Amino acid sequence: MNFPGIKYLPYEIKLKEPFITSGRVIEKRKGFFICISSGGENEIAWGEAAPLPEFGSETYSEAERALNEQFGLLPNKEGIIEPDLFETKLSEIASLPALSHGLEQAWLGFRALKENTSLDRFLSVKLKRSVSLNGLIGLMSPGEALLRAQMLVEQGFKTLKLKAGRSDFSEDRKSLEAIRSHFGDKIKLRLDVNGKWQFCDALNYVKELEEFNLEYIEQPVLGKEDFFNLAKISPVALAADEIIRNSTEAFDAMGKNPGIVLILKPMMLGGIRKTLQILKAAEASGVKAVISSSFETSLGRAMLVFLAASLNSSMAHGIATKDFLESEPFQDPFEIKDGSIESGSALFHGSLKPRSEFFKGRFLL
Repeated sequence: MNFPGIKYLPYEIKLKEPFITSGRVIEKRKGFFICISSGGENEIAWGEAAPLPEFGSETYSEAERALNEQFGLLPNKEGIIEPDLFETKLSEIASLPALSHGLEQAWLGFRALKENTSLDRFLSVKLKRSVSLNGLIGLMSPGEALLRAQMLVEQGFKTLKLKAGRSDFSEDRKSLEAIRSHFGDKIKLRLDVNGKWQFCDALNYVKELEEFNLEYIEQPVLGKEDFFNLAKISPVALAADEIIRNSTEAFDAMGKNPGIVLILKPMMLGGIRKTLQILKAAEASGVKAVISSSFETSLGRAMLVFLAASLNSSMAHGIATKDFLESEPFQDPFEIKDGSIESGSALFHGSLKPRSEFFKGRFLL
């Protein structure tokens, strides 16, 4: 494979079955695979840009337009990409978080390869060997939710995250009751509402849910003011997701209430280094943080593993999504075993290996 300069390939991959939340039905993932190379067989690095415009990122057309207009002419006549110029271009697309993530992932991997080092050493990040994960349960009937919970626990997951936020709160409660009564306190339970509750209802719901010993309730209400006001009085810890879409919002959340949990999606935050800055500040302040998937392919998930492994915390992370997509264009070395992933610096020498049948003759730019 010989790709001097920057290339990209749009992709569209269906989920094996639709994933239902209170706000959306996710049936497929679209995005771009980005490749940076100096032309050598062993100097190829990849990144993934997977926008989620319905959750607040840029659109696919915005990302592709910026790829062509901002990065199509980056290599000079000698085929060299100047580091300072590339970093300048990255700063100019800060409003396009998914594209920033994909380009930065490829760029950092490429630079690490050029220096013949691993990404963790290049970024001076110490990685722990194992990352705990939470199993994910979509919006299902109480009976279906219990069956999925049983399957996940049999696979070794010790933390489960349950989607909620139906118009009938009693259905959410029944699902919790079914799972908690079956497993008792042998597992940790999280509830993700995706901001669907109204503040006046949430005041009552969080008190009613205290009996289930939840680790946290994720984004019970959507508005920032309502969220922070609820966090002050909630007997259950709250986690912030939809109200964190950039570094400023993450630092603001930490400052307003250090007791909340940060749900960090690097694809929505704009990349690896920004997420690392937030994680470093959170650990220094004693704020809990969870790395969460945006249903990326294994290429994007590699960075989720990297970031989760950079934390000292034993919190389970939301990146157990490898079995949701119909196909994987990249080889995935991160086997999920007993609800966790074994990480290691040898896996971060730039990128994962692509499956050639997916990419042959299909690059643009």
